[in-house]
Amino acid sequence: MGALHNGHLMPHEILTGVARRLAEGVEFASLQREALKQGSAAGFMHVDYFELRDCDHLQRLERATTPARLIAAAWPAGVRLIDNIDIPVATYQ
Repeated sequence: MGALHNGHLMPHEILTGVARRLAEGVEFASLQREALKQGSAAGFMHVDYFELRDCDHLQRLERATTPARLIAAAWPAGVRLIDNIDIPVATYQ
């Protein structure tokens, strides 16, 4: 189980969960909606961005079909947290 804060997943654990689902071929849009709900429940009321991007050109992606990263920035309690996670190579289709 991931790190919890007040019973909710923390940002890196949310990103890790999304990365695992992308590896299963799930489309990003549905994962993004769920991750934003989880982030809101954890106290991240303002999210600057939460996106799946191509590693080479930073183009937005709907699926992890090329080398990709999840990138996110959010504001809990007045502090901006920025995180990113690599999508494992084995997921590219």
